Amino acid sequence: MVSFFHIIPICPFCLEPSGAEYPVIILKDKYRCSSPECGAEFKISHNLWDGKEYPKTVSYLYSHNNENQIIKEVTSSLPWIWKILTSDIENAYLDWIRQDHAGIHLITWPDERVRFLPLLISEYLSSFPHRDITILFKEKSGREKKSDTFDFPSVKIRYENLLFTDNEWSFPTEIMSDLQKYNVDKYLLKRKKTEITIRKESGNIIFHNYEYGSSIKAIRNKTEAEIESSFGNDALKTVEEIIKNKSEITTINKSGDLHLIIKESDPGFAPGTNRFKPKELWNYVINYSDFIKPSNNISFFQLDNEFLKNPVTLLDLSGDLLIVEDADYLVQDKRYYGPIHQHFYNLLNSDNFKTVLLFSSFQEKRHIYNILHRDGFFKQLPVIYHTIDNREILHHLKSNQSEISLFSGFLSEKNDNNLSIIPEFTVITELSDIRKMYQELAEKSTIQTRLRLRYHESRIIRTLLNLKPKSLHEPYFSPLYRVSSENLSVETIFSRLTIEFGQNSDETNQYSSTIKRIFGNSLCENPIRKKIELIIDELLNQNYEISILVPYDDYFELSGFIKSGYWTFISENNVKISTWNIFNSNLKSNKKEAVISLVHPSLNYKYSSQNFDKIIFIGEFDYLKSIQDIISSRTDEKITRPLIKPSDINAVPKLLADIIQQIPDCLFNQPESDSCKLMEDQTHNSVNILDETLNGIKIFLSDGTTYVIPSGTPVIVRDDDWFDEIIAEASNLPGKSLIFNRNKLLQSFRRIFTEFMINNYHFPIISSSGKWDNFQVMYNESRAWNHLLESTISRYALENEIEFRKAEIIITNLLSSSGLTAESTDYIPNWWTRIDTIETKEGDEISVFRTERPKNIHDMRKIFGIIENKYPGLSGGVDPDRVYYASRNLQNMRTRFMKGEWSHGPENRIYQRIREEIQMILSVSESAIVIRVEMTSG
Repeated sequence: MVSFFHIIPICPFCLEPSGAEYPVIILKDKYRCSSPECGAEFKISHNLWDGKEYPKTVSYLYSHNNENQIIKEVTSSLPWIWKILTSDIENAYLDWIRQDHAGIHLITWPDERVRFLPLLISEYLSSFPHRDITILFKEKSGREKKSDTFDFPSVKIRYENLLFTDNEWSFPTEIMSDLQKYNVDKYLLKRKKTEITIRKESGNIIFHNYEYGSSIKAIRNKTEAEIESSFGNDALKTVEEIIKNKSEITTINKSGDLHLIIKESDPGFAPGTNRFKPKELWNYVINYSDFIKPSNNISFFQLDNEFLKNPVTLLDLSGDLLIVEDADYLVQDKRYYGPIHQHFYNLLNSDNFKTVLLFSSFQEKRHIYNILHRDGFFKQLPVIYHTIDNREILHHLKSNQSEISLFSGFLSEKNDNNLSIIPEFTVITELSDIRKMYQELAEKSTIQTRLRLRYHESRIIRTLLNLKPKSLHEPYFSPLYRVSSENLSVETIFSRLTIEFGQNSDETNQYSSTIKRIFGNSLCENPIRKKIELIIDELLNQNYEISILVPYDDYFELSGFIKSGYWTFISENNVKISTWNIFNSNLKSNKKEAVISLVHPSLNYKYSSQNFDKIIFIGEFDYLKSIQDIISSRTDEKITRPLIKPSDINAVPKLLADIIQQIPDCLFNQPESDSCKLMEDQTHNSVNILDETLNGIKIFLSDGTTYVIPSGTPVIVRDDDWFDEIIAEASNLPGKSLIFNRNKLLQSFRRIFTEFMINNYHFPIISSSGKWDNFQVMYNESRAWNHLLESTISRYALENEIEFRKAEIIITNLLSSSGLTAESTDYIPNWWTRIDTIETKEGDEISVFRTERPKNIHDMRKIFGIIENKYPGLSGGVDPDRVYYASRNLQNMRTRFMKGEWSHGPENRIYQRIREEIQMILSVSESAIVIRVEMTSG
């Protein structure tokens, strides 16, 4: 029977980084555990080559080995060696992998990490030593990797530090006395020990712990910061430091309620039990020649940004066995039509590998696979499902482990999540009136205004900010100047409606009256804030700690809004503001924790591993319904932990097959025959067929259909087997072949190109005119002049208490008369006109403006000079030359793509990927010839 060992440094007390994944720190001649609850220090190696201390062991080694010098070198500097214990299901897979199982296997693994992969690889190569293995792995630790630490090691590092032996040993009785007198404490170091206590004014102790090795000053600074974060700025009353039985008390805030006591104690070992087993060390020494390192006939590829810059390279992989440690990572970009999942699918659909093992360990990402439907990710691929983490399977599996390790971690009790916290939903009815009003106006508006209404509505129904500053001197924490990346406001929306429908029209009156009825005449009242204050009062009476989770777009403005005293209710009640991406529990009191959320949990937040006691989602009815649906798809065990019977019961490990055969057929999830798509259609790159009542160009097509688009809309037309982009005008459309995708007109290659580059071009851009860290940095800088012009108009409108449209006319006339190349008052407003938005992988939305740059760099300098002269400091010191060069580089990169003039660097690889994406769109698109056009007037 094979026995596995490893020689990776882990803490002998708490076994980190195996559990919570605190790294082991490498010091000059020792290791230190960084876990705050442990902090153990231990020597780097052991020395058993000591004739005085271990005479019988040395004598035994001399008499049983011919390589005395090698044995001496090994035993005088022995690593900490640990025997690996595995669970029943892991053992079943180690037996299974020794056989020859072809096909694609999806294994829904119950632990966050597939810890036993190095053992699986070793066993496969033991049975098939001449075969080729490819491993795709991803680092899951969020900590920054440092050269002086051992974080949780990757599968590659774990494999390289693996040892195994096939021999069974009997421990020599003649050296048992040496083993019995071995004192592991000789290799453990005592550390400075500090006791930390936090008590309330009433005397109740709410926190007590020990820290090892840190200085009093470092502990004080860290703990004070945690208290401020968890309890507020004014919560700490005193700090008492006790050093060598001498006490020194510092008063921090006389009205505070908490006392921090930091007491220096006698040095000691880390808390807990020393779990190192010296017998394994002796076995290693005595049977040194029997320990074998596994084969290195393996290709490891880390799934990082560098490897995935060109996901087409996935198709270059081949061999006998492919193991994907984190298949969820390669599939997740299916949510936003990214390129990686499609190339991954193409790899699975090829014959590059005889056997493929896909491990899925993030349950809440399983909805992306849509595996119960024929048009899900796998489509018609013959996948063999090993749905181990379903409750029916887990019920039959018992872990034979008492503790987790780097190489084994299946603990069924730990991983059998139970969603005990039922979410509550609080509807704010006034917001439904807002949504209804926006939707009614959008139906009547042009597409440009419709896009703005849709975007502004999505922001306004989930913001806690004011819709307008109370005065010019108030910091701009409100959506007047920024809602995410969109500079939209109530005023700009009202101005657009006035342009389209006229002053005092039913539409403008409806908008103005509805907004003021709900947000007040000053637009500084907020129904969400009011409702949240009532909820907070109730939760405080029930002794809850409270966190409000807000959209990432609002987080920084809202934090400033509160710190500047514009919402004192929050700071006075020590309520934390956070987002789902950064939310966690810091130093906690003895209170329960409640979460109030305005948005759904982010994809990377494990909602099922709840670390709070209550959650309330608050907002508009339809939006809350969408949150409910999202939570349902991520917690519905039919989706997250399906039970699927393998197509071939003999193709899974025997233990799993035996369990499956005990489960009634009625409990298995059956794939549905009808198609069901969990993802939204990608409508960003297309425009719906419009109502003929809109102003624009009415197009008559060769397939008999007609529809209307606004004049000036960018559209894509077919050019042989490729495409071209034109600006739609009545004069240039006849005879053109317009491209359709999913019954929508493909629109704006500029948007497709920009979105793809922002989400994928993550390396530096260097040209003779400048250097940018990546494409998004360059793109953001290129739009600075557009945003500056918008801010100028908004500032002018606010100062002069006029509508945005009137201010827009005044600023247009100012620019038109300033000697710029562009003089037309009809053309200049294009400089701040948005035509679309782009969604990044992080969920942020970025504007696409109609005009990317003025005619030349001199015009750019003049524009900045005009604004700086009118409003000193408004430009924030932005260099107009940099802005111009950024926009010109952007256009040049797009032009090179259109002409096929690619370099041989990263630009070539990224352009090839965009071309593939465009070709995929074109391959499923249809086209129709424009027969004739008419201008419509609505």
